[in-house]
Amino acid sequence: MKSSIPTETDLVLIGGGHSHAIAIRKFAMNPIPGVRLTLITDVYHTPYSGMLPGYVAGLYNFDQCHIDLRPLAKFAGARIFVDRAIGLDLEKNQVLCANRPPVNFDLLSIDIGSTPASLTVPGATEYAIAVKPISKFLTYWHHITTMVSESPTQKMRIGIVGGGAGGVELAFAVESHLHQIYRNAKQPTDNLSLHLFQRATRLLPERHRWVGKEVEKILKSRGVVLHLEENVGEVENTDFSTDAGMNYGKTQATSDSNFATDSDTDFDTDERINYRKTQPTSDSGFATDERMNYGKTQPTSDSGFATDERMNADNDSATDARMNETPHSSYSTPKIIRCDSGLAVECDILFWVTQASAAPWLQQAGLATDARGFILVNDKLQSISHPQVFAAGDVATMVNHSRPKAGVFAVRQGKPLFENLQRALLGKPLKSFIPQKKFLILIGTGDERAIASRGRIGVGPYQFLWRWKDRIDRKFMDKFSNLTMESRMEKAEGKKKDFPMHCAGCGAKVGSRVLENVLHKIPQEIQRDDILIGIDTADDAAVVRVPTDKVMVQTIDYFRGLVDDPYLLGKITANHCLSDLFAMGAMPQSGLAIATIPYAAPTKQEDSLYQLLLGATEVLNQAGAVLMGGHTTEGEELAFGLTCNGLASPEKLLYNRGMQPGDVLILTKALGTGTLFAADMRLKARGRWIESAIKSMLVSNQNAAQSLLEYGATACTDVTGFGLVGHLLEMLKGQKVSVELDMEAIPVLPGVTETLAKGIFSSLYPENLQLSASIENREQGSLHSVYPLLFDPQTSGGLLATVPAESSSACLNALQQEYSESRVIGRVLLLETRMLPIKINF
Repeated sequence: MKSSIPTETDLVLIGGGHSHAIAIRKFAMNPIPGVRLTLITDVYHTPYSGMLPGYVAGLYNFDQCHIDLRPLAKFAGARIFVDRAIGLDLEKNQVLCANRPPVNFDLLSIDIGSTPASLTVPGATEYAIAVKPISKFLTYWHHITTMVSESPTQKMRIGIVGGGAGGVELAFAVESHLHQIYRNAKQPTDNLSLHLFQRATRLLPERHRWVGKEVEKILKSRGVVLHLEENVGEVENTDFSTDAGMNYGKTQATSDSNFATDSDTDFDTDERINYRKTQPTSDSGFATDERMNYGKTQPTSDSGFATDERMNADNDSATDARMNETPHSSYSTPKIIRCDSGLAVECDILFWVTQASAAPWLQQAGLATDARGFILVNDKLQSISHPQVFAAGDVATMVNHSRPKAGVFAVRQGKPLFENLQRALLGKPLKSFIPQKKFLILIGTGDERAIASRGRIGVGPYQFLWRWKDRIDRKFMDKFSNLTMESRMEKAEGKKKDFPMHCAGCGAKVGSRVLENVLHKIPQEIQRDDILIGIDTADDAAVVRVPTDKVMVQTIDYFRGLVDDPYLLGKITANHCLSDLFAMGAMPQSGLAIATIPYAAPTKQEDSLYQLLLGATEVLNQAGAVLMGGHTTEGEELAFGLTCNGLASPEKLLYNRGMQPGDVLILTKALGTGTLFAADMRLKARGRWIESAIKSMLVSNQNAAQSLLEYGATACTDVTGFGLVGHLLEMLKGQKVSVELDMEAIPVLPGVTETLAKGIFSSLYPENLQLSASIENREQGSLHSVYPLLFDPQTSGGLLATVPAESSSACLNALQQEYSESRVIGRVLLLETRMLPIKINF
């Protein structure tokens, strides 16, 4: 969003838990001028714990039970940095991340929930599936349900360790969903053997005795085998293998880090400067709430999926079940659960639902913590050791008001957390918050019924209790849906103050000291002898040498920031700009940057410019090029561009014209970034759609160009602003050939069909659409659902090339090793008389 108000203060939130989700929404409606809000989360979707049992039971879909953090952040005018926090530097006030530069803050809030406790039971780490983090668990659960659906005649043995509310609700949900699959396949439900292990004398020891007895009765009636007063002492892998269908995703088992999330204990102090060494992960979430993890250590008074019926949310994590991932360890091999009593039970799948702990890096950073590593906070939700740090949800322990790690408490902290963050930013006294002592939980039984429990009172299971719970859950989730930018902008306009007008022309340049500080920090990983004068001098221009046997290829691109993260924008822009060189067969040599930095205090501008140039420099260096210098200016919004230089042998240049009849047309990336980001601006795009688009935009076209050259490409271009048809017409101009496009073969990014169906298009789309006059059968083609995609402008799109038919299969196979979306999308024909150059096949 545009803003002429300079940024003076950075409020950074780590984690997309529900306390933070509530606070972000309130900041959207109550913005503070000069305060920049940044959310750091390693995924876009945070699961809503109140609905997760229903999701496992098959009663909800993914979107119904996950808060989409991207539109929520944009609604609040907040930046969203998708990365995993791994540490804090509390002297410099920086958040250390796994895959990006440190993030500076003036005020920090942490809401990352809990992580799996170290599994000290021998074999548990190797062979059990921890329910924390939720994202990992949901991925496994998806594969299990798929496996049962595909082979419903096979037996399935599942064990659950932990008899608190988490284990109980998981047992109900697993039983209900798998039994339904068996019934749909007309197979006996006793194909499932379900075992629940509990070290205490009864289930739900933290609730009234009646509730535990009622739950035991229902589970037994459904065939669940209860093992009470049984402490699991070892999990042992059997020596034989079972049906291959049970051994999906079998790879070497790892240690606790299989379940590691935001708090991976692999963090080492020098990793704060090695964030570029690893690849961003796409699924592990910030660790979720600890309510599912019971049965092994001291019981708490709430658990599992069961949450407060009034707000029904806590899950202090941002997770995302990427259901296309294959489990990467041998958790589905048969194993024996051995108990201290001598009991031995063989299972195929084992879920571990015992108590969790805090992220180790919180204590390592120097924050005061309790014995389990949770941040100690006062009545204002403020760290007792570092006043610039606040914490809420399961990750926090209130010194004066010890409470269980339960949903009701975390959700209730959302409003007081927002109020005290706001007061701290405005320099006002903070307000105390005293959490309630008693609360009601609703335990779903997996069959659209629920049990209610509060203190000594318990009733159910009844359908009306489930309907009540469902209504409350949906009402809560509605608060994070159907957000509109207009309502936020109205609030923001009302908060504006009078600020000095900003200069134009050279007076709009970023300060010299800011620029000097940034340039000294930008690392150049490679050195080139043909760069005679570059970024390391104060000369007025860069000087390059062009070898006598080479030609220089130049290109330039510049655009507004389509993402809020300057580091990410730098990488995307560099990839976009370099693609023009790759499309012509040139090797990158150097680049000059032009950057518009939003109005802010000098230190804030320095940080933004550093992250922007660092992202671009990393991509340039990976391609063998260096950043030589550039120009900066101030403005209302972030924008960035590059002039890129490349070197090529004249006889090896690739041109966009040269296709021959009989050639096939290959596209190396999926289409749809234009419509997706147009939807993103309107808060109509799912976070995971934008995540897929960003992942595609971060892929360099360098290796694709090399493969196309190797297999004799006759013409090549990159697909960017003019869309597929626009760039294809450039290839056809002046040629006596036509192209027949296969609409069904064109690769499409996730979410594109949904945004096109809603009529959401990029602002450049109408002009691109005028090019449809060159399509022979456009009237018939316009009826196809993704026809508008032909005119969708792309950012950092793929290469579009023609190769001889005889080498097309080998070329496509080579491309798909790295560019999985590569497709043959058409063929080249002789241009017939009175025919238009493009024809569409369905």
